[in-house]
Amino acid sequence: MSVELDTQISQLLAQYGESEIKSAMSKIVRSRGPRELTIVVNFGMHALPEEVLRGDTFFFSEGNVDLTPEGVSSTILALSKRALRFLRGKIWERVYIIPSGHPLLVSMCTLICYRVTRINPTVVYYLDGQYIDAKLDIRGTTLKDNRLE
Repeated sequence: MSVELDTQISQLLAQYGESEIKSAMSKIVRSRGPRELTIVVNFGMHALPEEVLRGDTFFFSEGNVDLTPEGVSSTILALSKRALRFLRGKIWERVYIIPSGHPLLVSMCTLICYRVTRINPTVVYYLDGQYIDAKLDIRGTTLKDNRLE
């Protein structure tokens, strides 16, 4: 350890005390774990077991949403802006999407997630009483040299 760093640590210990420094260091270590995010497209549609909610949880929408011809644009814009602010709050390593709710919401949520994070999200879907992860790399597996194969 350098002399400068040793001096700074000694000053911090003198100013804040050992227990507060240990607590702060513990928070740093915990925050460096995997940056996982689970996005529930429409919260409230179905009860979700805790084990499918990995890392931080974000609800793209909740309950009934206005998808009438008159309200769909403003609804999608508001939801998108909220998601954009949340997604830019951290650097994510893994994203899971639980596709509940209207297909338009699922499509928009997935598109926004990919465009902001550049991560192919894992879709967590329900089938025959269990949740299944579908890790799909659409770009990597279907596009080659800018043409479909």
